[in-house]
Amino acid sequence: MNKFNLKECLKECKKGAIIVAKYYLWVIILLFILDIGSKQLMDHILKTPGNSITIIPHFFSFTLVYNTGAAWGIFGGQTWLLVSMSVICGLAMLFFLIYKAPKLSKMPKIALSLMIPGAFGNLIDRAFYEKGVIDFLQFTFIDFPVFNMADSYLVIGIIILIIWYIIVEINDIKNKNEKNQSDKDTANLSSAKEKLLEKSENEDKTDEIGRAHV
Repeated sequence: MNKFNLKECLKECKKGAIIVAKYYLWVIILLFILDIGSKQLMDHILKTPGNSITIIPHFFSFTLVYNTGAAWGIFGGQTWLLVSMSVICGLAMLFFLIYKAPKLSKMPKIALSLMIPGAFGNLIDRAFYEKGVIDFLQFTFIDFPVFNMADSYLVIGIIILIIWYIIVEINDIKNKNEKNQSDKDTANLSSAKEKLLEKSENEDKTDEIGRAHV
């Protein structure tokens, strides 16, 4: 088992922080601002829960809802539990992104760059907006809960992670199969060489016996 090395950890975090700051921090900040800004704008325009603006008839609308729970209303009223969970999850994802940035491929880094502002976006509403998280995006052609931009970031990020995991698993299986085939080919080649060598030795013995009889 590898022992925890604080010096190596800090070294990896430093390298990761440079990568995140250069390529992903602006995405995280932009998405966070977009989420908070869109919520406040819809809250100002729609004013009262239940008010709605149709964007695409029978398909999509802006409908104001205040959610005091988590996704789909679960843990309703458990504000500080949800705030604590959002803080822990947000910070954990941010640390993981920074620490693993030098080694992670692009897909999980993009996924985390979506999920981090998703976690902190809803955290702001839960911690500082007494009415709850502002939801306003609604697909009207199906019976689906109203959601917001932060929810979208989280869902899209999770989907990207699942796709990435499937790709990694497929590549691992492919590499294992190729290695097994390569080992099998090597074994067959070695066996063929041994048979050829054995045949050559038998022919040499036969020649020697023939010459001895002559």
